[in-house]
Amino acid sequence: MRALPGVALIPAVLLAASHAMAAGPSFDCRRAASDDEVAICGDAHLSQLDRLLALAYDETQHVSGRAKGRAAAREGLAARRACGGDTECILSAQIDLIRTFQNLGANVELPAWAEDSSGDGGQQPPAEDDAGGLPTEVGQCVNTAIARITSRFQEDINASADDGSAVEFDNGGRQVSYDKEQALIDSRVGDAVLMCLVELPQDCPPGDDRGKIYTTTNLRTQQSWTLPDSQHSCGGA
Repeated sequence: MRALPGVALIPAVLLAASHAMAAGPSFDCRRAASDDEVAICGDAHLSQLDRLLALAYDETQHVSGRAKGRAAAREGLAARRACGGDTECILSAQIDLIRTFQNLGANVELPAWAEDSSGDGGQQPPAEDDAGGLPTEVGQCVNTAIARITSRFQEDINASADDGSAVEFDNGGRQVSYDKEQALIDSRVGDAVLMCLVELPQDCPPGDDRGKIYTTTNLRTQQSWTLPDSQHSCGGA
């Protein structure tokens, strides 16, 4: 995925050691220099929207072209920078930019709390899920850890060259690939990861919700992978 101008993407998420388990924004908070960057690093909800913006920016470039994506990003970043450290102003600028990217074709959705906070009600967003449950909304990220690394048949990942790879997490999540994912081979059981939901299956039969796609970042290796939660999407074999 391409980076938002002035902002790194999810693979660059690596906070200071004392905050290694916190879900941070899409950029490295150790290098935060401007007031708006510092404010985002200190707020879980602004961080969540920053990660969502990185995904939306990448999708916009694929759908509407690099020029339109970059132009929108520059305007949005300028609006955010003008906020300084005002978190309410930053929140508004982030929501406006996400909606701009949506209008340009990005297939992302604002979290429900962000939709509420942008209205007249001004509801306080709920605390981000640090308990490690599975994310339920596109753009939402949670912290968890690797519980098991196997082939897609739940055998030794190195047993065969053509049996794919899979990973299971402490929060009950799973990702699977027909290929040998080097990022999984380089990972270890117990590694802390940031797990983000990036796509939901559409038009699924009742009770079949297979096919959710997650981008996961290993906070030890800084490697990321984007994989589905099953070998087949909903309605498949």
